[in-house]
This record gives sequence, C-alpha cells and structure tokens, in this order.
Amino acid sequence: GVADWLFIFGDAGLVDLGLPAVGMPALGVSGVAWASSVATLGQLGVMALAVRRTEPGAGDEPLRALDRPALARVFSVGVPLGLQLGAEVGVFALVGVMMGAMGTLAAAAHQVALQLSSLTFAASLGIGAATGVQVGRAIGRGDRGATRRAGL
Repeated sequence: GVADWLFIFGDAGLVDLGLPAVGMPALGVSGVAWASSVATLGQLGVMALAVRRTEPGAGDEPLRALDRPALARVFSVGVPLGLQLGAEVGVFALVGVMMGAMGTLAAAAHQVALQLSSLTFAASLGIGAATGVQVGRAIGRGDRGATRRAGL
C-alpha cells in the first residue's frame, strides 16, 4: 500500500502516486520491514481499542473441565494446518529475502505481486471460511440437509 511506497521510495514514491511529499527518506529494502512493522502496530492499536471498549464480563463463561478427547481432535486437525501455514509463510519470507538481495526494485515488484495475489486469494478464502462456519453450525444443530446445502 501507500506505507510500502513511503518507506521504500520515500518522498519520490509518494510523488509518483500523486501524493504530497512529507520529508521521508527512501529506506530501500529495509523500508519493507518498517512498513510491515508500522502496519502491525496499527493493527495492535485497533485491537487494543476494541478490547478496551468491550464490556467487562462480556462473553465470560464458567471454566469447564478439560475435555481431552475433544482437545485431541482439535490438535489432530490444527497441528497439520499450522505446520502447512508455517511452511507457506516461511517460503514467502525466504523469497522476500531473495528479492531483497536482488535490489529495491525487485523487492518492490515482489511486494506488488504479493499484494495482487493476496487480493485475489482473499475472496476465495473468505468464502471458504464462511462455508466452514455454516457447515459447522448445521452439524451442531444436527441438520444433515443444511449441512449438505452449506457445503455446496
């Protein structure tokens, strides 16, 4: 986004986007790390505000005994998914480092390609997540017909 352009190319990047200069120097490849850090801190700030505005006790439930078989089922699905996601993130990070070694322009082009692929992937990921929720709710209700319909 704009933060990437600002931190990578500095004022020259902002001017290229038709925005006014703000006195920011070009940081090159390290600007990618700065942009990511600023974005992550912004997300943390939004989450902190959301937590602060939540009423005390909202959603609190009494603590129940640990259901070991249920926990084992969750881990049997969650651990492989987590390993797959970790490998995927690791590959993206490795390629990012490789692009950074090729120079600022290569790193910026790689970032643009990642943003475009993320944009197209987000819609299908959202549909998949929503479908999973609907299937889970139907299974929870014991409604086999709704489970089939939600899965289609």
